[in-house]
Amino acid sequence: MVNIQYIRDNKETLEQAIKHKQMNPALVENVLALDEQRRSMIMTIQEVREQANAFQKDIKGKPTEEQITKGKEFKAKLADLEPQLAKIE
Repeated sequence: MVNIQYIRDNKETLEQAIKHKQMNPALVENVLALDEQRRSMIMTIQEVREQANAFQKDIKGKPTEEQITKGKEFKAKLADLEPQLAKIE
């Protein structure tokens, strides 16, 4: 197995090596595209978690209905994004 950082740093070399083995060099582009999607998804999930954590810290005492609704929205976003990340990985 090849490290993803190595693939990023040596894209052209790997494409040539794959071509010499009579395989499709587009595999490298596909792997890099999936890696970019994965990295983007991880950043998005982290941002949502940070927002949710900051929101929870601001809640003092018993939460209002509006705060409960917003908390559920954060939970729903994460429930939507995390399976997408798992699929990419």
